[in-house]
Amino acid sequence: MEKSGPVKTDQGFYLIDAGFPKLLIQKDVTAEIKGTGDKGVWEVNKLANEIKQIEGVLSVGLFAGLNGNESLASGAKIGGARPVVAYFGMADGTVQVRSAS
Repeated sequence: MEKSGPVKTDQGFYLIDAGFPKLLIQKDVTAEIKGTGDKGVWEVNKLANEIKQIEGVLSVGLFAGLNGNESLASGAKIGGARPVVAYFGMADGTVQVRSAS
């Protein structure tokens, strides 16, 4: 089914899918690279906080850093990893699964 119009939640809120250059994590920030948006370079938490300051924004979900498989392989015990698969509910009631690979 083709997408027609903006994507909204069941409650009528808009979902915005915006691409950014590679987001930094806190350990990537240096004196030279501040991650505050200069030349489009953001540290992920700073970007999320800036977006939340926009009037009307209810929530921010940024997928950055390791994906779920990379996180498990590294032994990291962190939450908020990028998804490995996405599930799409179809109009006929079926579910399509698309993987990151």
